[in-house]
Amino acid sequence: MIIDCHVHCGELDDSAPQTYEEIAPEFDEAGLDGAVCFSPVMEIYDRYSLDSRDDEYWQNRRRHSREYLRSLKNKARRIYPFHFVWNDFDTSDLEQYCGIKWHRHGNEPEYHYDDPKCARMIDAIREQGFAILLEETYENTLRFVDGMGKGIPFIIPHLGHMNGGFRRFLNENFWERENTYADMSSELPELNEIREFIDRYGPHRLLYGSDYPFSTPLARKKKIMELNLPAADEELIFSGNIMRLLKNVEGEGVGGYHGL
Repeated sequence: MIIDCHVHCGELDDSAPQTYEEIAPEFDEAGLDGAVCFSPVMEIYDRYSLDSRDDEYWQNRRRHSREYLRSLKNKARRIYPFHFVWNDFDTSDLEQYCGIKWHRHGNEPEYHYDDPKCARMIDAIREQGFAILLEETYENTLRFVDGMGKGIPFIIPHLGHMNGGFRRFLNENFWERENTYADMSSELPELNEIREFIDRYGPHRLLYGSDYPFSTPLARKKKIMELNLPAADEELIFSGNIMRLLKNVEGEGVGGYHGL
């Protein structure tokens, strides 16, 4: 099985082809069996306005985006929707998701970590047993993983490139924490970095992903194939690791965080 663990999918952000129908040919080209999908950023919050107000426009936009994403679970190819958390900290319908996307860059509006609703959101995530795909500043990543999110499995995308840098994560032994994983999505991680991560932490800590539309499933699949890994290691990276972390997956016989 090959599961892309990092796909942006929606129908409101027209900056790139991102509907399921537009992405499906990319899945076919790479021979994917399924994908983890979450809303594009611009369907969740205004990333270009630091003082962005959560008005009715953005509330409706989020609602539409989340409904569209959940509807994809019924597609023939397996789609595993992740709930994109924002400052509404909406815990309704969480049981319809398979995991969590938590995302912002340092020059974007901030999460309200001190809001009591944030703590309740994290409690709900922990109760569901979800993994969090976390893209934040390095400082907030540490605050989250070592503090309020302690014990929750975290996936750091792009080998940490957008969370503070691959080398920083490596030098500070971030992935020594047993509940942390990495995906190698986007064009940012170089082949030598992917190899170095596997050599240091093992194939059971790395997840295959594309970061579509910023890269393609086939391009990132080829990166893994270039490593010439044993078949068992490729199986872990292409599907075994992410399937072990997914929740609310029917008929797979897997899912849920079981540690290392």
